[in-house]
Amino acid sequence: MKEKTGEQYLFGWQHSTLLILSFVTSVIAGIVSIVWGEYLCGSIVSVLLVAMALVSSVYCWRKEKRNPFDISVLLIVIAISALIAIAVLTGLLHEPLGEGLEYAYLDKWDWIALIVAISSLAFAGSTWHSQYQTERNTMRITPESQKDLLIDYVRHFYANLIIICALEARMDKRYDLYYPSEEHLLKLRVDVDSLHPAAFFNHSEKYKSIHRLKFLMRNFNMELEVIARHLSDKNVHEAAKERDFATLRFKMALLSNSVAKTVKELFGETDEEIAEQIRKHVDKAALERNQKGGEDVPLMKKADKEFDSGMAYYYAYDSKSEKQDLLIKTLFPKGEEKDIEKFLRRLNQNIYTEVYGYNDSNGRKIFLIPFDKNTPIP
Repeated sequence: MKEKTGEQYLFGWQHSTLLILSFVTSVIAGIVSIVWGEYLCGSIVSVLLVAMALVSSVYCWRKEKRNPFDISVLLIVIAISALIAIAVLTGLLHEPLGEGLEYAYLDKWDWIALIVAISSLAFAGSTWHSQYQTERNTMRITPESQKDLLIDYVRHFYANLIIICALEARMDKRYDLYYPSEEHLLKLRVDVDSLHPAAFFNHSEKYKSIHRLKFLMRNFNMELEVIARHLSDKNVHEAAKERDFATLRFKMALLSNSVAKTVKELFGETDEEIAEQIRKHVDKAALERNQKGGEDVPLMKKADKEFDSGMAYYYAYDSKSEKQDLLIKTLFPKGEEKDIEKFLRRLNQNIYTEVYGYNDSNGRKIFLIPFDKNTPIP
């Protein structure tokens, strides 16, 4: 299902919601004017409410191109406001000021009306203050800081790819005997809160671009929930589970490529410039992942021996294949074979240490749970 790109937020509120609130405020102002307009305080309150509704609506409308529904709501607000203003001003002009002041005396029903009007005014003021505060917070997310957050996503996808390949290797097609601990799959979730379309609020195409990326990430999170259910269900066919792992690997490459495309659309940089920035994040994460005291852990060296002796890579790349690997294409747009091989070596070393490594509590990094309690834990 396609996400509604028109569902855009202004300072944390939907535009349409804000306009409807303005309309309701105007209606309240109209009621106050019609029922209690003969009193000076009623007239003043109604005028203030009208002003609040108009200022809020016009400000909202000018900030963003509106759809026909929102514009029609705004026109209704203006029309009602104009009628109220005419009625109120006519009453004031035909009533001497001295006599008007006498109407300031309020009975119990007038007090109720005044409380309702003041409450409405307070609510409108509170809404405006909330919008103002949210605007200030939103403006702290600059396009430059959003760029850094976008590029750092690929580092997260790289770490995810390591876990995905390690999970598949640990399962070793024993889908009818074991399923991975849920904690491993939960860590794969993508935090979409680091995406801030509001940083590009005044640029329609850029706003849509980052919204598309957010939509892809949300889709992945939903797919992840389905895959978690598949893997933990003994009755799901093993072919479906193998397909799930293939999907997870592909999605890490797809999302990495989508991030690079989004950065290109937002900032106009070349593929190589973007790839270089991404590689710095990924290389740093790869080097630090399995190091202690600045040196590789013993398993990294063991991985080298295994691969040198002919052990197949967990994640391989065939340069002669007609089907391009999106991850390799994203990180190495020029196709530098030596750099690609160096990257794949480090990636597979990282996967190896996850498959055979132990955590600080001396438990396996990748923990598998048997379906049958009598089956030993691998």
